[in-house]
Amino acid sequence: MKRLLGIAVILLGAFVLMGCETRTTATATFTVGEDGITTDGITFSITITDPDEEITGTVTVRLYDAAGDEVTSRTIASEEDWEDIAFSGLENDQTYTIKVHATIGRNTAVIGERTFSPLSTAINEITTAEEFLAMRDNRSGNYILKNDIDFTDVEFTSPFTSSFSGTFDGGGFTLSNITFTKVNSYTGVFGYISSGTVSNLVLDGVKVGTPEEPLLMATSSRVGIFAGYISSTSASVENITIRNSSINYESSSTVQAYAGAIAGENRGDILNVTIENTTVGLLAKSHGKVKVGGAVGMLYEGATLKEIKSDASVIFELAATPHREFNRGFLILVGGLIGDNNAIGQSDAVENIYSTGDVTVTNLDFSTDPENTEGRYEVFVGGLAGSTNAVIKNAFYGGSISLDHQKNDHDDDVVKVFGVGGLFGRYLSNMASANLLRVGTDQTITVTVSADVSMFLSQLAGAKSAAGTLDAAVYGDEHLLLNGDSKTAEDNAPVINDVTDVFDTWMTEAFQTVYPN
Repeated sequence: MKRLLGIAVILLGAFVLMGCETRTTATATFTVGEDGITTDGITFSITITDPDEEITGTVTVRLYDAAGDEVTSRTIASEEDWEDIAFSGLENDQTYTIKVHATIGRNTAVIGERTFSPLSTAINEITTAEEFLAMRDNRSGNYILKNDIDFTDVEFTSPFTSSFSGTFDGGGFTLSNITFTKVNSYTGVFGYISSGTVSNLVLDGVKVGTPEEPLLMATSSRVGIFAGYISSTSASVENITIRNSSINYESSSTVQAYAGAIAGENRGDILNVTIENTTVGLLAKSHGKVKVGGAVGMLYEGATLKEIKSDASVIFELAATPHREFNRGFLILVGGLIGDNNAIGQSDAVENIYSTGDVTVTNLDFSTDPENTEGRYEVFVGGLAGSTNAVIKNAFYGGSISLDHQKNDHDDDVVKVFGVGGLFGRYLSNMASANLLRVGTDQTITVTVSADVSMFLSQLAGAKSAAGTLDAAVYGDEHLLLNGDSKTAEDNAPVINDVTDVFDTWMTEAFQTVYPN
């Protein structure tokens, strides 16, 4: 009989020891999770294998220090107790051993053993490109950057293609001239951040492909300049500058392609990021979900995005290849800051953000198959977010938006729904977003589509749920052009020429910096 207990996350080893006086075929296998070893302890689970049913009584897990003295123990009363066993309050400069003792007949045997050391709290100094790349060998370490590093002629792969759960303090220094030669599942200087913290850093001249030679990816991908994937609410990114950088990649994934200057997908906390002279570009050649933003492609439930200053340009092009999976649909979400905002759960999750970069959606070619008899193609484009299911407060958009689509020869049997808005392509929240401005001076919203498109168009929110409300207005000149005809008279967006009482202090100062007059 085999009793399988615990959660298998990362198998770090099985150790089988026979008691000196008692032989047994029973074994204990240790499973330690991704973040199971910390600076003061360990959390683990155990799988017991007892093929000859020799265990007759108590099973005890004991912890010993380096001298062999017992520190503490746990007696297991039920199968549930084998999962997430935790020992904490340990010294991080010592080595410990865990032994699993089982009653075999009238005797006791050690059936499993695991030696470990808590993570060091020492700060590792990073001074060279080689030291930065070597962080892959300790993805839970604590690091501080001591000087600028130029990666010119250095072959770069993120140290954290697997998750980073440590700390990295950039000290205000700069990592420059980083060139990616390929896209993987989590592309970015910091790749994949789980529970890690990265702060006080400048990224200058990071290139993910070029417009002439975009990097190709055939499977699901999350691509960012800073990080591809920030995966949990315990991750934190703060005080980052991204400048003179670009993403140019081509996706043929039938699942998803997420892209943003900060992250392709964010589930953590992002605070105080400046994005300058940067482009986020994606060419899609499939029917996978697309979520592209100047800052973040996908903002997930529980995440935060605050104090973001961006002039990132966003460029999306669709050149889908004909496919044999008839009647598949499209979901394309493109935003000046966020592709898809699903940061629900707290009303202040997204606030104090702005973008002045242009959003361009061009050559939307769905390549509908001639045998396609149905399907739904949805495209939502907005200055702040392509689509939002959550509240955004204290924000403005001051760039131009353009979208171009012509009917395919075989589009007759599909439904096409487009939403384009100066702030949101689609607004789905049933709560109120407030203190929002669409800035209109030389900025334009220009849409060219075929007559078969169900078009939702506004200087504020293109498509909007009946329950949601927007405290939003156009500041300055109006502009809304559909197939060469002005639609501002039909829009009914409120227009203001005084922003004195629109924003709180942070955003008021930011707005005055961008528009001093």
